[in-house]
Amino acid sequence: MNVTTNLPHIVILTADTGGGHRSVSEALNEALQDAGQTHVTVVDLFRYFSWPITQVPKLYLPTVNNAPGFWTFGYNLLCGRRLGRLASHHLIPTFTGRGIKRLFAEHRPDLVICTHPVFQYAALRVLRRDFPGVPYATMVTDFASAHPLWFTPEADICLLPSEELRAGALAAGTAPDKIHVTGLPVHRAFSMNRYVTRREVRATLGVSDMPTLLLVGGGEGMGALDAMAYAVDEAVPGLQKLIVAGRNKALEERLRAYAWRGTTHISGFVRNMPQLMRASDLIVTKAGPSTLSEALVCGLPILISGFVPGQEEGNVNYVMAHAAGYFMKNPAQELGGLLQRLLADAGTELAALSQRAYALGRPEAAREAARLILTLLR
Repeated sequence: MNVTTNLPHIVILTADTGGGHRSVSEALNEALQDAGQTHVTVVDLFRYFSWPITQVPKLYLPTVNNAPGFWTFGYNLLCGRRLGRLASHHLIPTFTGRGIKRLFAEHRPDLVICTHPVFQYAALRVLRRDFPGVPYATMVTDFASAHPLWFTPEADICLLPSEELRAGALAAGTAPDKIHVTGLPVHRAFSMNRYVTRREVRATLGVSDMPTLLLVGGGEGMGALDAMAYAVDEAVPGLQKLIVAGRNKALEERLRAYAWRGTTHISGFVRNMPQLMRASDLIVTKAGPSTLSEALVCGLPILISGFVPGQEEGNVNYVMAHAAGYFMKNPAQELGGLLQRLLADAGTELAALSQRAYALGRPEAAREAARLILTLLR
């Protein structure tokens, strides 16, 4: 019990290796706070480790961006049963166990939720050994394909973003009654505006009420966002562009210096993504799980410009299988022609994509996950 609030203390374990783990953790935090009767703390696991483990978050983006082959090799290597078990049950606990124990001793949780695959077994082992009786929940944040490290059968509950992941959880030995498909938690702002019209949101943002494309590269402005935007401006100058450069200052400066033919609005890192999505007719994005889930909740057709090998390939297949968007192998070359086609014929195909995306969205995912997690405290 949390001493300061006299309420059960829920600790959400996350890490900033990509934006998805943090985003899902914050959405869960929001939903649990809304439910009331608990105190919630979101904790970055890497703060409790020693060098060189503390450097992993800094290396993640440079590795997936500049050495995708190396990343894919390591990802697939740990998918093997023997090596994966050696890593999860021996190597990772050996190097992280002391830090995880210190984290739990400091925060004294009454319930733990883990949103990162690498630490599932290590965190649960420390919890069972040193803090017996504390329930443990796994919230998978990979959208439609999950590494085996995600699944620890001893967890009290395993929450999945999509039905596609159930087979992997079962194959790892998770009991069927522990598995629940909730969707991927997104912030309430994405679902609160489901009935606000595009015209109203555009008026709020101060942008033109016209066909609009949202181009994003994640919080770090990944991908050839500038090349794609230039191609769109050349091929479809009548399409309004909302471009989010994230924290990539060099990219933002290049975009602002460009002589645009069509209506173009450029932003750096933003906190109003729900509004930007609601103002748009479709989105260009890499296959990050949180952005895809948010776009589906907003009914946005998705044009996928790239993916992290192994980790996000299932997300591409999921969007394509449900006909909610397209994947572009060479986005700078393909995007202009694809948009011309989608905007032709009075946007009939675009409207169909939007309806299918909207049907796939899980706006209640965070609240459903929170409801299931809270049953562990009873």
